[in-house]
Amino acid sequence: MLRNGVSFPDMRFPILAIFFLASFAASVPAQDEGKRFALIPGFVDLSTEVLGSGAFSGVLARSISLELERAGYGIVRGDGAETERDDMLSAEAAMRRAAGSGADIAIIGFYAIEGDEIVVGLRAYDVLSDRAAIGLVERGEGGVGIFDTIDRVAALVAARARETLKPLGPAEIVVRSQKVRVVKRVVDDPSGRGAAVLVAVRSPDEGAGVWAGPRELGTVRDGSCAIEAKAGTQLSVTLKLADHYDRKLTIDIVPEMTELRFPALARIRRFDAFASWCGDLPLGIEAGARWYPVPDRIFLGASVTAAWLSPEDPYARLMDPTGTADPGTLGRLSIQAGWHPFSDYDSPVRLSGSLRYYAERGGLSSFPATGNGTFLEVVAETSSGDLDPFLGVRFGGTFGLDALPSANLFGGASWEF
Repeated sequence: MLRNGVSFPDMRFPILAIFFLASFAASVPAQDEGKRFALIPGFVDLSTEVLGSGAFSGVLARSISLELERAGYGIVRGDGAETERDDMLSAEAAMRRAAGSGADIAIIGFYAIEGDEIVVGLRAYDVLSDRAAIGLVERGEGGVGIFDTIDRVAALVAARARETLKPLGPAEIVVRSQKVRVVKRVVDDPSGRGAAVLVAVRSPDEGAGVWAGPRELGTVRDGSCAIEAKAGTQLSVTLKLADHYDRKLTIDIVPEMTELRFPALARIRRFDAFASWCGDLPLGIEAGARWYPVPDRIFLGASVTAAWLSPEDPYARLMDPTGTADPGTLGRLSIQAGWHPFSDYDSPVRLSGSLRYYAERGGLSSFPATGNGTFLEVVAETSSGDLDPFLGVRFGGTFGLDALPSANLFGGASWEF
């Protein structure tokens, strides 16, 4: 171009190029170095009631998105394409969509309205490391309080994300920029057949490990752990916790499944204490402790008994059949050995037999005496939790007394420590 006789280069093309580049840059979300981006396609409604219409799918996704944005994460809106219901619960499909959208976190989940409650299950996957970073299942108030429950779940997701999904390092930024595709390995079904099902493993044993064969799937936190399996398969899940017996459940996975409930794990009994009352000493109490050299099978114990003797008591009648003596006190020290021959640790009622040797001092004030003797005891004990009631029959009595009691009922409770 000539201007006033001076040649200038043509500036129209560079100006247009700068304009189009600026327009393109404005249309693409900028990704801060190291900032993480999440894709949340929506939540699958597994409700069995009429309300199971997906009404809260978008509400859950938006609430979690807002909490993540407040925590410093980016949200990728997706391509707007329709997502099949099965794909919305598929880890592989979610990570593939996330990687294609430029996200490095894929979140899938479900919810179910059950009466006056709502159950929400969620898993967040780290696309770059091919791992489940967050797994949770929460149950909360439905009805008018359903939005409070949703807000609580969203805040919990953001808190867990800050713990497990840290900003990216230089190497991870390169991986994200290259859009590396990873394939999620699904538990117990590498062929990938069937729909993905997100199952909430519920247990009252906080900190218990959830295992499938040799692989640990997660840990029970806040009463639950979310795992993934394929519909139409069979899954064996084992719950493990230190100082407790393992418990294994084998289940058939169906698309409608949302929960797998474990009862409380039984503790391995090594020590316990007990307190009891016996019919021959109605105003007496016994307290003792037992050690199990073979857990839940063979025990050795010691106890002390203190009693107030009335002339009408069955045991006092052995000393003074006339019933005219003055009352007195009795003390007894015992040692015992026993075993549980027929019942396993998880039986609702356990039977045991034991042999007890004791020495006693005291008696009616008119008949002070010392003595010793043996008891053979047969006991039925219930396994109801931390406090286990028992009822038994005691045969035998004190050496030297002419009329040995043939049998006496006794009962009490034991507790582990």
